[in-house]
Amino acid sequence: MELKLALKVLEEIENSISKLEDRYGNLPDEFEYNYDNPEEKYQHDTVRTIVSKLADIQTQIEWMNKSVISEGVLVKNNNNRYEIQGTEIEFSSGLPLDVWNNEWNQWETSRIEHNGEDYYIVSLGKYKPISGLKVRKK
Repeated sequence: MELKLALKVLEEIENSISKLEDRYGNLPDEFEYNYDNPEEKYQHDTVRTIVSKLADIQTQIEWMNKSVISEGVLVKNNNNRYEIQGTEIEFSSGLPLDVWNNEWNQWETSRIEHNGEDYYIVSLGKYKPISGLKVRKK
């Protein structure tokens, strides 16, 4: 399958997922059903599991399609946080970013967390130094 076709299908999937959203843009985590009906209980639990996975898919599609705000090298700033060198784009725990993988010559999505001593990029491990890594913020 060609990538362009896959992207088109994913766009359709994203549009279908959005039909489940409430008026605030959130996917439901509960559904009305007959508690006395074992089959509806089963369906309810299965639908909740599926919707949770759809939320993850929706998040990944949205991230992939976001525009890049800035790209550069991570440096530690005066706040003891990391930022993209030459910008004021600062990262703190929980924030997503893309990190460049030199071995595979590609971007990988991850997030910043703190291990009690310093910040790290989750996909690289808790103790890998991150200063000097190429990242981008979307």
